[in-house]
Amino acid sequence: MLPPVMQSDQRTVCGPSVTGQPQLLGWDGVNPMNCINNLSADPFGNLAVGTSSSRFTRGKLTITSDPTTLLFNPTRAVGLNPFDNVHVDDASLALVNSRDAAWTLWNAIGDSSFYINYSAGGGSPTVPMVTIAPNGHVGVGSYPPLAALDIKAPAENNNMTGILVESPSTPQGSPRVGLVDTSLGSSTAAPAWFIDNLKDTFRIFRQPNIYTPGTVFIDIDGSGNVGIGTSAPVGTLDVENTSKTAQICQNGSCVQNIVGLPETVIATGAWYNDSTGQHYVKATAVCPTNYVLLGGGAHCNSTNGGFMIDNVPASDPVTGNPGWYGACSSPPGVEGGMGVAVSAICAPHT
Repeated sequence: MLPPVMQSDQRTVCGPSVTGQPQLLGWDGVNPMNCINNLSADPFGNLAVGTSSSRFTRGKLTITSDPTTLLFNPTRAVGLNPFDNVHVDDASLALVNSRDAAWTLWNAIGDSSFYINYSAGGGSPTVPMVTIAPNGHVGVGSYPPLAALDIKAPAENNNMTGILVESPSTPQGSPRVGLVDTSLGSSTAAPAWFIDNLKDTFRIFRQPNIYTPGTVFIDIDGSGNVGIGTSAPVGTLDVENTSKTAQICQNGSCVQNIVGLPETVIATGAWYNDSTGQHYVKATAVCPTNYVLLGGGAHCNSTNGGFMIDNVPASDPVTGNPGWYGACSSPPGVEGGMGVAVSAICAPHT
C-alpha cells in the first residue's frame, strides 16, 4: 500500500497496492498515519461510508453504521411553502430515474410534517400524496390530515373509492374491516364489530374479541337478498332465529312473540248515512286470527271536499280481532266523489 498522504485538515488518502482495490479516505485526529476507513470508492464509481469493502453490491452508495443514518440539516430559510422547488430549508431526499421522474421525501420546516410525493418530468406537486403530521395523523391525498387516517380520493372513471381491501376468502379469514372500542378493554380483548366480503356475501358480525369467532347478524348476498339470522336468504328480506320468536318496537312500544313477517291487510269503505243525512264512507282492515296489530292508517280519496274524521286502531265487533278503522265525511247534502282506503299491518303472534 502507498504511504498515506497528509492533508491539511488531518485527512489521509491511502492508495491501493493492488489494481481494482478501493481508494480509501481516512481520518485520524491524532495520528494521521492510521488510515481509518471512513469513506472509500472502488474503480467502478461505487461509494461506501463506514466500510472499506470493495464489494459494493447494494448500489452506488453503501452506508454502514450503527444506527444507519442519513442526516439532512439545511441551514438557510427561503420560504414556508413545503411544495416550492426552491425551498432549500426543508430536509429532503429525491429519487430520480433516467426519465426525470422523481419520488421525493421531505420534512417541511413550515409545519414539520413528513411528505411523500411523485412528480414526472421534473414537475412540481401542489399537494403531497402522503402526509404524516407531527401528531401522527396520516393523510393520503389529503393535506393536512384531519384524522388518524384521512383519505381523499379523486373521482375515478372505474367507480373506485378511496379504500380497497383485497384478499382471498379462506377458512382463516376474508377481506374485512374491524372496529374495536378500547374503552371496553385492550385492542385484543374488547368486543369487535366487523364488515367483510365472504365469497360475494356482505356480512355484519360481532366477535367477543378480534381472535374469537362470533355471530353474524346480517348477510346480504350477491342478488341483494338480506338475511337476518340466516346466511342464505331466500327472499328480499329473510328473518329467522332459533327461538322462532321476535319483537317489533315502534315509538318505545314493543310487541313480543312475533313468529313471522308482518303482513298488510287492505280494506275499502262503503257509504253510510246517519240520521241527519250526513254521508260517510268508512272501513275497517281486520287482522287474521292469531295476528297482532303493529300499525295502520287511513286515507280519504275525495273530489267533493270530503275530510277524514277517524283514523284509529279498532277491533272487529264480530271476531274481536284487532284492526284499523278509518272514516271520511262529505259535506252535507253531497253524495259521491269520495272513498276511503284503510290498511292494517299485522304479524303472526303466539
